[in-house]
Amino acid sequence: MALRPALAGGVMGTYRRLARRAVLTAEPPFTAQIIETILRARLPIGMVMPQQPKREELSGILNFWHTHFYRAQEEQKFNIEAGKARSALKELMLVLPAILDHLSRRMEETNGKDQFLSWRYKNALAFVECLTPDGIKFTQEYDLPNHAKDWRWLIKAIPIDIQNALQPSNPKYKTVTERSAFYRNYWQISSLISRAKK
Repeated sequence: MALRPALAGGVMGTYRRLARRAVLTAEPPFTAQIIETILRARLPIGMVMPQQPKREELSGILNFWHTHFYRAQEEQKFNIEAGKARSALKELMLVLPAILDHLSRRMEETNGKDQFLSWRYKNALAFVECLTPDGIKFTQEYDLPNHAKDWRWLIKAIPIDIQNALQPSNPKYKTVTERSAFYRNYWQISSLISRAKK
């Protein structure tokens, strides 16, 4: 059955300001072993390490979010470059009529005997046929959801996923709070999931 990351809840009233992060890579960063390493360094005294299946489940959930934000990061890059291309193509559409008019008049003046001019005019006409509003729709931007544009959305999700992994081995364990020493797990984990700049 597919993993379904926790979506509800939240543990902070305000967002913390963090430094800009490096660009995400395509490689999923989490394994059960990495989860164990992170948790072992931060589990409060008396708290038991989650069993292997729960660590594997948590790593799968976190890799899901990593993939989600990596894709959003790449789509954001595309949107930026596509926007530049669309602006340039629209500008070109405005000036092309004057260029075509010039080449057309020169063709009449030379009676089509200038081979280089004929080649230029032929290619200009072919180019104009492609440069239409429909022809530049390949630059249409991806419609990214708001939470994919800003990694801080994860503040509302990751602590719940960590809590769900810990609960079976720690039945007395209660909801993570910002004051908890364990809450620091979130900051290390989130830096591996979503490094895309806002």
